[in-house]
Amino acid sequence: MEWQARTISAEIHPILKNNPQGNVHSVFNNSFNLAFGGHLIHIGTSENGTPPFGITLKEGAQKLAQQVIQNEEVMWNSVLDALVLAPNLSISLKKAAITIPVLQHTEVNSTSINEIIRAIAVELTSDKWQTGLTQNLEDNQLIKEYILTKNFKPVQPILKELDKLSLLASGDESVEPKSVFDFWIGRGLGLTPSGDDLLTGLCAALTALGSQKNSFQKKLHSYLVEYGMKRTTSIALEYLMYATQGKFHSHLINMMQIMTNPQNENLHDALLEMKKLGHTSGTDTLLGMLLGIKALSILE
Repeated sequence: MEWQARTISAEIHPILKNNPQGNVHSVFNNSFNLAFGGHLIHIGTSENGTPPFGITLKEGAQKLAQQVIQNEEVMWNSVLDALVLAPNLSISLKKAAITIPVLQHTEVNSTSINEIIRAIAVELTSDKWQTGLTQNLEDNQLIKEYILTKNFKPVQPILKELDKLSLLASGDESVEPKSVFDFWIGRGLGLTPSGDDLLTGLCAALTALGSQKNSFQKKLHSYLVEYGMKRTTSIALEYLMYATQGKFHSHLINMMQIMTNPQNENLHDALLEMKKLGHTSGTDTLLGMLLGIKALSILE
């Protein structure tokens, strides 16, 4: 049976051309990952958006996930432009829309972005948004207050670590990168731990709003190359590696574009999209984006 891809990240074909032979890396209820030459390719549903290393199907992702077997060999048929998962099971990429995962730099109007942040703050401080950065409810609330407040003196240990991260992102050379990344990378539960999601969101803000190529992402990339496999999951590492290159999930790109747009009629829908990202991934990523804005001294 042949399945049809709806969208495909522009990153996918270069991976397949260099590494046509691969295997099934991991399988979940509604999606799965393939591995080609050390790169992951995520196959999922279009309603969940497109990761920078993703392919979404027109329909039937859950059904297809039930038919693939972990570690099974897969291949890319370049003539048919199809992923062959089994003798009678394939995904056609021919008619898929190409998505560009690159987040572009934006000139920001500080008044407009602060208005949007205030609107986000109202939503974030409700009980519906749960972060996985700490299991302490009081600390959860303090994290939100610290990130959303310009001059908030950190006292609690978790806030002091957030402050170090913010200083590092702002370009403060007195902060030692390894100790900061040691604390946050791999912190929390899930396929993409909360600390990793926070850093991904932070990279998105720095990519979109930073005045120049931020050294933070270079430092993070170097750390990931040396320690990443020891510190976090392979899926989280993949997202982080793309983030250091300014490449992100389609929901993050949409959210960042809306945050920097004075005409923010779609803010509510974008927040709902973010909330759907994992158990706490959407919240943790959004907090990272706001932390990046704080680090860049845009927050009023």
